[in-house]
Amino acid sequence: MLTRASQQNQNTLVRHTHAGNPSFDNLVSGISQALQNAGLEATVAMQQAYGRIMAMLQLQATTLAYVYVKVITLMAIIVACLIPLPMIMRRPPRGKQSVEVAMH
Repeated sequence: MLTRASQQNQNTLVRHTHAGNPSFDNLVSGISQALQNAGLEATVAMQQAYGRIMAMLQLQATTLAYVYVKVITLMAIIVACLIPLPMIMRRPPRGKQSVEVAMH
């Protein structure tokens, strides 16, 4: 379940990583420039930049999947605990038909 959710999130995130997207282009050029300043050649720095962006994307997709799976699991547990609640609640007394409620 976690792997499938991670792949779905990765597919969604990859849609925004294409040449022509200004944010993506700025990120690639920034990482590439930092790697070139560290001593890598331009082509190697560009490849490393794309590799690092892919690693960030996979990490974000896995984190999102983990959070969603945890939230859904928690909600399922809460609902399962609340199912018997109507069965254990007391019925209201039958003697009193209606109680007037002060309305504003």
